[in-house]
Amino acid sequence: MMNAVTDFFSNKLVIGTTLTLIGLHQFSGPLPFFNKDQFGSMSFGELPFFGGVTPLKVLGTIAVGSGLVMLFGKSMIMNPTQFVDMSAEMIEGAKAHGHL
Repeated sequence: MMNAVTDFFSNKLVIGTTLTLIGLHQFSGPLPFFNKDQFGSMSFGELPFFGGVTPLKVLGTIAVGSGLVMLFGKSMIMNPTQFVDMSAEMIEGAKAHGHL
C-alpha cells in the first residue's frame, strides 16, 4: 500500500501535470478554464477539519506528497523483513550495553 502511494507521488507524469496545472493557474491567459477565478474557486464539496475541497487544494496535496517523497525518498519505508532485522539488531545492542 505504501509503495503504491510513493510510486504515485514520485511518478513523473503526476509531478509534471501537477506543476503544469499550478503554473497555468498563476496566469489568466493561456487556457480559459485554468485562470485564477474559475479554477481556483470551483468546489468539489466539504471535508470535516479541512473545509472546502478545490482543485488547487487537491493539487497542493499532491505537490506536498511529491515533495516529501523527493526529499526523503522511498528509504523511509520498511518492509516486514527489514523491520524484524532492525529489531533484532536493537535488542542485540541493548543486551550488549547491559540494558536488557
